[in-house]
Amino acid sequence: MTQLDRLDELNVVERPLLRQLGAMGWRHVDGADEDPSSGRKDFHLLGRTDFQHTLLRDQLEAALRRLNCNGDGSEWLDDRRIDQAISQLERPTARDFIAINEELHDKIVRGVNVSGPDGEHERRVRFVGFEPDDENDFIAVNQFRVDPPGATGVSGFIVPDVVLFVNGLPLVVIEAKSPAVTDPIATAIDQMRRYANRRFPEKNEGAERLFWTNQLLVATDYYDARFGSVTARPDDFLPWRSVKPIGIEHTRAANDEVCREIGKAPGTELVQQEVLAAGLLRPAYLLDAMRSFTVFMTTDDGVRIKVVPRYQQFRSVHIALNRLREGKTRRQDGMTDRRGGIIWHTQGSGKSLTMVFLVKKLRTLPELRRFKVVVVTDRTDLEDQLSKTAKLAGQVMRVARNADGAKAHLGRQEPDLVFVMIQKLQERNGGGDEQEIVFAAENDERQAVENDALLPAKSAQLRPSKLVAKIGERQAFPVLNESDDVLVLIDEAHRSHTSGLHQNLLDALPNAARIGFTGTPIEEKSKKKTREIFGTYIDRYLLRDAEADGAIVKILYEGRELKADVTDKGTLDGLFDATFVGKSSEEREAIKDRYATRARVLNAADPLKAKAIDVLRHYIVAREKLVTC
Repeated sequence: MTQLDRLDELNVVERPLLRQLGAMGWRHVDGADEDPSSGRKDFHLLGRTDFQHTLLRDQLEAALRRLNCNGDGSEWLDDRRIDQAISQLERPTARDFIAINEELHDKIVRGVNVSGPDGEHERRVRFVGFEPDDENDFIAVNQFRVDPPGATGVSGFIVPDVVLFVNGLPLVVIEAKSPAVTDPIATAIDQMRRYANRRFPEKNEGAERLFWTNQLLVATDYYDARFGSVTARPDDFLPWRSVKPIGIEHTRAANDEVCREIGKAPGTELVQQEVLAAGLLRPAYLLDAMRSFTVFMTTDDGVRIKVVPRYQQFRSVHIALNRLREGKTRRQDGMTDRRGGIIWHTQGSGKSLTMVFLVKKLRTLPELRRFKVVVVTDRTDLEDQLSKTAKLAGQVMRVARNADGAKAHLGRQEPDLVFVMIQKLQERNGGGDEQEIVFAAENDERQAVENDALLPAKSAQLRPSKLVAKIGERQAFPVLNESDDVLVLIDEAHRSHTSGLHQNLLDALPNAARIGFTGTPIEEKSKKKTREIFGTYIDRYLLRDAEADGAIVKILYEGRELKADVTDKGTLDGLFDATFVGKSSEEREAIKDRYATRARVLNAADPLKAKAIDVLRHYIVAREKLVTC
């Protein structure tokens, strides 16, 4: 890096960031003033006696005393108990880096136990206060030097551009690069991964201890800024697009607030660094993300990773819970519940994790933590996926294995987390048929249609409520739980919300708030019914948003048409009449509606063969063109 690039990095990127952080409540300390060999008093402003220490001990001790008083405000933590608490951060039981980060994350969020005063049982102490009235210490240190073990003299140490400390704990590491250098964001990410020893762990090229308590890594060149967790790969770093977790319609006003905060004229467009800092690094938002929007999970490849929120997840959860808090219940409204809505986040945007974050956040709010949460799916694979993910929320979880289990779990007056498949909400009819069987057949038809689209309007007669009516009048499903304190989360809401089984869900939980999740646009013909059931949109994160963020790759579509039709229709009609000669005209029409669908024609053997040949020919031709180029 040239001297000019370094000046650009300092003046264009680092200093504006520090000014904005200061305006948001972070106290700036210049790490360049630290010099343990000088004997200067200002070295001890950060409480370090050498560059190997990564915790700011003075700030941490003061926070422990401040946050853990007796009910009358008196202090009970003495030096010995403070040492007990801090040693649990400095000497974790885990040995692997990710396991250490997970262990310390849990201890910071939940607190740790130390021996109580006067021989009492152990008492829990907090390192960070997550409630609005808690007094925390927020420090932004630029040029924070850390010497790894074995570092000597003027070599071998690392100097992150900005480190954010909460009560002396390093939670965020920020690397700034001049926008004039080549590929500044990639360079910054690579440097932070080197600092954390995440590039080549066997080389031991960084200072892992600084990242034991890390919540976020941020790479910025002012105009572009991206964030990730300590386990994020370079491609996993994403932008943050909102300055406040509110509806898109309020974005302009929120941006103007940030402009005034950092000394810009209202209406000025904010750059990505300013947006990310305002929307993610504001002290309250950072602590919220750490407490309610962070989970550790194991990938299909067996790799343990740390997952932090994306902006649409953070935004939608806040909007949803505000609506749940402020909206009218069915009893208050007199007609319908106004506390729910639809979250339309395109596929691949992390809807399952959004549900987990919603439950975790809900349990932290005194006015909402009493709610029973019911997660409804319509496929076993979705239930398995969601239930595994939901374990990350750390909640009491119940999975309904059959219809009787579903009724028992839904009727229980507890603030638990219940998983139920919509097919289990069925009652037997007089003829012995079950709505579950009918819905399963309907769902098979739906799966045959591309992109999970709804069946054509002609197939509406196949919906469970209408088919059951032909077999016998639909029996009203019993009321299982009349409480207002029930929140129903419905996955893939575009698929099953208009079925008779969903009506059973409404009957069972008549006063529940309902939030529908979908990654697929609601068809025009279903919009009215959808709004009646769920309410208006809570949040939308569309395909174009995900593409712009780099969260998914852009898909280029080339339309190719294969004309398929039934030949010799007269003979087919004759065979049909001969086969079902004993059926009434109404029954024969019902059979045609059930089986003579466009999906069945397009998925017949001959059309499928023609499609396969066309795909193969296109692949060969396209590949030859790529090779010759």
